[in-house]
Amino acid sequence: MRVHPVLLYYANIVGYIRLALIGISVVCFIDSSPRLFVLTYALNAILDAVDGKLARKYNQISYFGSWFDVVLDNVGRSLLWCFVAPVRFMIAYDNYFSWNRMLLPLYALTK
Repeated sequence: MRVHPVLLYYANIVGYIRLALIGISVVCFIDSSPRLFVLTYALNAILDAVDGKLARKYNQISYFGSWFDVVLDNVGRSLLWCFVAPVRFMIAYDNYFSWNRMLLPLYALTK
């Protein structure tokens, strides 16, 4: 069985690395390794810029590559929202409904 050459374009190989980094960043977040999570996610973002430049430099532009890049962007962004947004929401929820904010109107009424 012969592998189609599009699958081995430089930009697509970078995409496979990005896919692995997305998986590693998910595992890091679940294992409570925030520094490693940020490092792998940042590396994923940097490689996102690199793959497009490689595709244009070596004239290895394909429909699969453009589709694959968009899928990786959406998967990475979705996982970021799924994992980080609930934590941020709970922090914002706690800050908004802290006792100080609930007692502030009562304090203002007494003045």
